[in-house]
Amino acid sequence: MGVIEVLLFFFTMFIFSRSSEKLLPRGVPVSQQALYDSLQDFTCFDGTLRLPFVFVNDDYCDCQDGSDEPGTSACPNGRFYCQNVGYIPHELPSSRVNDGVCDCCDASDEYVYGNCTNVCSLLGAEAKKAAEKEAEIASQGNELRLQMIAAGKQIKLQKQERLSALEAEKIEAARLKDEASRLKQIAESAEYSALETHRLRKEEQKEAEEKLEKEKLEQEAKEMFGQLDSNEDNILQTDELMKEVFDQNKDGDVSDSELKFLFNTNTDVSWDTFLEAWPQVKPYFLVDKEQNIPLDNKDDQVDEASIIDYSESPTTESPPYFDSDSDQKSDNTREEDWEKDVALKPDEEEEEEEAEPEHEEEDEDDDKRDEELEQNKPEDQYDENTLKIIDEANKARSRLESAERSLQDVERELSRVKDSLEKDYGPEDEFIPLDGQCYTYSDREYTYKLCPFDQVVQMGKSGGSETRLGVWAGWVEDSQYKTMLYDKGQTCWNGPQRSTKVSLNCGLETAVIGASEPNKCEYELILKTPAACKFPSQTQPVDTHDEF
Repeated sequence: MGVIEVLLFFFTMFIFSRSSEKLLPRGVPVSQQALYDSLQDFTCFDGTLRLPFVFVNDDYCDCQDGSDEPGTSACPNGRFYCQNVGYIPHELPSSRVNDGVCDCCDASDEYVYGNCTNVCSLLGAEAKKAAEKEAEIASQGNELRLQMIAAGKQIKLQKQERLSALEAEKIEAARLKDEASRLKQIAESAEYSALETHRLRKEEQKEAEEKLEKEKLEQEAKEMFGQLDSNEDNILQTDELMKEVFDQNKDGDVSDSELKFLFNTNTDVSWDTFLEAWPQVKPYFLVDKEQNIPLDNKDDQVDEASIIDYSESPTTESPPYFDSDSDQKSDNTREEDWEKDVALKPDEEEEEEEAEPEHEEEDEDDDKRDEELEQNKPEDQYDENTLKIIDEANKARSRLESAERSLQDVERELSRVKDSLEKDYGPEDEFIPLDGQCYTYSDREYTYKLCPFDQVVQMGKSGGSETRLGVWAGWVEDSQYKTMLYDKGQTCWNGPQRSTKVSLNCGLETAVIGASEPNKCEYELILKTPAACKFPSQTQPVDTHDEF
């Protein structure tokens, strides 16, 4: 019952209650006065029996529907009406009449014992005071509601203007994205051509270097072949191959097995065979020359012009080791055996110790090469023009990514604004200012957060993640904008999806003032807000009372 209805009701009750109380039997409401005419017989409401009027309220149940005993407890299904003059009428089961408990504020239900006092005037005064206070809050709240309506309309207008601007921004953002995509394709096409040209040029350079290296190796082999071919018949005969450098087991003799190991033949070696075996044979000559140079006079006594610079060759620095017992080992196995054999020779330990300074120099060279590799990054391999083309392609890709992000941002905002304009914010848009705000309420265990027109979440006070209790679904049907519904929340364990109903009450400020879970996974919140403050004239006509 609204504030105005309460005040009107009190006024009407004081005018008519006295006369009607004298005419009606005890426990009969004013609305049924015509059915209890003391000048006529009484007919049961169900029409089954007609009685002399003196049988009404005689403490004996004559009618099956209990209508003849409204003022006594004789009928189990009877109803007693408390007039409660000066306060609010009240109806109760007639079984409570004269049970020793004061149910009616006017004490009319306990007329036998007389132990109840009429306190209706006192309660009426308190109710009137509360109604006046409620009316004052409603009046002030209504003023705030009117302000919220004005603010809501302004917000709605701004959103409509923003929608128009965003639609134009979307068209422009899409155009810029398409243009960036076109320029990216052009830049990447140029980049592909430049990289392909660079790749072909590098391949040609590599082929030229390989050819040059092959020619160099062939020249080295030719020079060494000439040194070995003492009779210059272009055939290295067995006696010409009996060099110490080929004596791998150091027994003073070059065996057929050792020759076969090196040249894959134990007979005469032709130029073609020697050339084919040269990458494998070359390291032996390198080691032989190093071992025959006195360590303390290397730098002074060696004629560099007379020695082939084998160290520039990409072949292995150490020759494979020949094992006469197993000349069928793979090249890798031979190298490992040779390294182990060198490590086990005690007579060479002193030489290795003396050669340490040379190894230190090699370590320094390795460090220099590492620095060169670090400085010679992949992009340094490209010429200036190619690097410029690559840079332009990278910029084009970056511009396209930026344009795509801008378009996505506009589309997201456009979607949000459209969704907002499609929401029902009340008949006068009075609830628009609540959108985008959040309100919290805490009980002993949980904190609830309500974001109107968005979602409801629950958080444990002891910590943990949020639990979604529902997302905005609309207004509860026929609630006259008094109850919000949030559904499709997180699913309960072995239960349904969580949902929440939010009841709106009039208040001078917006706040959540209560929370409960009446059923499993079904929550209820109470939100007071000026947007819910309305006078009866702003909702519907004042209810009339039939009993008057």
